Amino acid sequence: MLLLKNLVAALFVVCLLPLISVGQVVENDAVLVSTPGGSFGEFELGLTQTTSFGGDALGLFGFGVEDLGGNQFQFNAFGIAEAYALFSIDPGQVVSPEFVNNTVPFASNFDSPQPEGVLSLGVGESVFFGYWDERDVFGPDGGFFTTADAGDNFGWLELGRSDRADGSFGQLEILGGATAIGQGIIVGTTTAVAIPEPSASVLAGLLSAYAVARRRRR
Repeated sequence: MLLLKNLVAALFVVCLLPLISVGQVVENDAVLVSTPGGSFGEFELGLTQTTSFGGDALGLFGFGVEDLGGNQFQFNAFGIAEAYALFSIDPGQVVSPEFVNNTVPFASNFDSPQPEGVLSLGVGESVFFGYWDERDVFGPDGGFFTTADAGDNFGWLELGRSDRADGSFGQLEILGGATAIGQGIIVGTTTAVAIPEPSASVLAGLLSAYAVARRRRR
């Protein structure tokens, strides 16, 4: 019985640590670069602090944004370093593995055919997008993983069109955003949300076994 108690106590510490660790939240991670006449559209959307927008061995998250006219914009993925996606979302929702794995993307660089979202956005309007960037690209099999899990990047951005009477009038711009590393995040905030690790179920089973053993001892 003493051995069981010590084992449970040790595993409790090992399994709980990932649950209480707090991931880093990076503000203003997403950028929108004006690329008039570019190969991927008039704009390119990427993450510059948590991935290497522009491309190198560290990863690439990138969408080209084509101005279709009439307040219509088409988003096309162009990076192949890892799986990533954009999602239509509202403030207050949580971008997490559960959300990503159960929501159809607005646009992504996986699936066939790849979703290529078209957004209607007038001058002075804005919308929120959630995003996910797979960070397990260097796994044991070197595969291209399309399922979100703890350890990935989860974030949001607010995309608007300027109503300023200057050279940027009517242009797309990012009004705010944040990326949580290895955590979920509440859209419209910098608040990270802990993602339960698979070890949580193991811990729950061990605690149940311990409780049963104590009852039998009595």
